[in-house]
Amino acid sequence: SEHTHITTTTTTTTHPLTGWLADNGITYNDRLLSIVGAVPGAMCIVANERVESGAVLATIPKEACITRCTTRIAEILRDQGFSGGLGLVIAVWYERGIGSESRWAGYFASMREKEHLPVFWSEEELAWLEGTEVSGVAEDVQDIVDDYEEHVVPLMENEKYVEV
Repeated sequence: SEHTHITTTTTTTTHPLTGWLADNGITYNDRLLSIVGAVPGAMCIVANERVESGAVLATIPKEACITRCTTRIAEILRDQGFSGGLGLVIAVWYERGIGSESRWAGYFASMREKEHLPVFWSEEELAWLEGTEVSGVAEDVQDIVDDYEEHVVPLMENEKYVEV
């Protein structure tokens, strides 16, 4: 079968991502895909050749996906009514924050610590986007700040959840 368990190469044998994929029952078509170093501190999965429409590239069990329902703090998120994107952001934030204790630690190890995304840019840098489709990122930044102040800060200050 072309759909095999993780096949490592010399560039990935020591990277936690390959072990994490195998440990979590994730398989991929190693004829079509390779795991490679993308930039310092980050891995990516690339196609080895043209991929035909309908080709199965990977099988990922639902329980391997980080969601607001699979995180260690799923009950807290549910109790607090955090759903959608905000629930996912808090779940990822929490799981990254607990480091090697997270069941997604090997996955997180494949990513850079942070990305230089427009939502984190200065006003001067945002001006570079004027006239483009992403020029409204400043409103996204305000939404993030509002969500943080309205939802995340009270959650972190709630004594009921301090020891989670």
